[in-house]
Amino acid sequence: PYERMTNSTTHNLTAVEAILREDDESLLEYLSTDDVLVDEPFEVESVVSYIIDPDNTYICAYSIYLCYNISTNVTVTRYPITYSTNRTELTVLSLVLDFMEERDILIVPLVPVPDDVESILSITFGGVMTNEMNESEVENFEAATFEFLFDNLGQALPPVLAEEVSFMSQSLSQPSASDSSSSGGNEEESVEAELTVNFGVSGEYLPPPEIDFDDVLVEVFDEDGQEDYLEVLLASGNEYFNAASNLEIVDVRVVDSVPEDQSNGSVFGTLGDEGGYSIIGVGCAIVLLIVGMIVREKHIRSVRTRKRNENLKNRHLEKRRLQNERFGVQHRDYAVVDEEIEDLGKDRSDENVIVDVQVEEIVDRSREKVIVDVQIEEIADEN
Repeated sequence: PYERMTNSTTHNLTAVEAILREDDESLLEYLSTDDVLVDEPFEVESVVSYIIDPDNTYICAYSIYLCYNISTNVTVTRYPITYSTNRTELTVLSLVLDFMEERDILIVPLVPVPDDVESILSITFGGVMTNEMNESEVENFEAATFEFLFDNLGQALPPVLAEEVSFMSQSLSQPSASDSSSSGGNEEESVEAELTVNFGVSGEYLPPPEIDFDDVLVEVFDEDGQEDYLEVLLASGNEYFNAASNLEIVDVRVVDSVPEDQSNGSVFGTLGDEGGYSIIGVGCAIVLLIVGMIVREKHIRSVRTRKRNENLKNRHLEKRRLQNERFGVQHRDYAVVDEEIEDLGKDRSDENVIVDVQVEEIVDRSREKVIVDVQIEEIADEN
């Protein structure tokens, strides 16, 4: 039974009953197609809802609309060995509440509701190969572990409805030297390792009594439980565990927290694909930056050298111009001088000193020729 709010401020039983009939049909389909129960010895036959006391209509305490007390009866056929009365009530109540929440139907339960529980379980497997599970094997592991816990936790006292198994991390280690030496030293035998898998388990149960979910989880993996669990893993077709030569459970414990696994079968290991590609991207950016700085520096040096040579050339031409104004027209071919200076300045960024010396030598030679020309003109005037 539960309190349900209407969307009206007037009393209208016909409208309320019509809504209940429509919701019953939807709820029946919801329960009959549940992913977990569809393969279980648990069949929902009918869903019937009715108003407990039609005359007891009142304004809801949390709204301005009318509220009714409703009772929803779900009839199921079950296998009593695996589905006790307590487990059946827990399963039906949990699914009905989920249905109401998903359809945004506001209700206030008038009976105890399930409590949520969760823990982190760490299981160490021995006799496995020297590699971790890949992504598909991890998904297979989650599904097989959920199947095992759903069946076994459901038969606990009080029963627990397993809702999710979520893989968190895995780590590979080598067995101790004493364990490895017990194999007889046969070098042809494949090397074995130990794999620790950490995963979260969440579910709900209907108190009383109160339970310690950590203890309940560990008790499920007692000696008989471990054998049953390994059978479930091997029957699931998981290639990782099927390839193990001597599969066993070394340790089962509840832990407070573990770092989440980032590898997920990535070739970059614990960095994961995102971390690996990020590092590659940063490395490429650094290389491009260094190359860009080298090219820029070479370009600056080339421009500086070109300007230096151009200045030297202009200085030389300016000297020639002044000499012409003072001593007259020269027989020196200035175009040849220009070409010589230009040839010296081409692609000679590493020979600036040599260029300067050669230019000065050309200027000196030009000055000598000017003096000779002047002397010849003076002699001609005396004659």
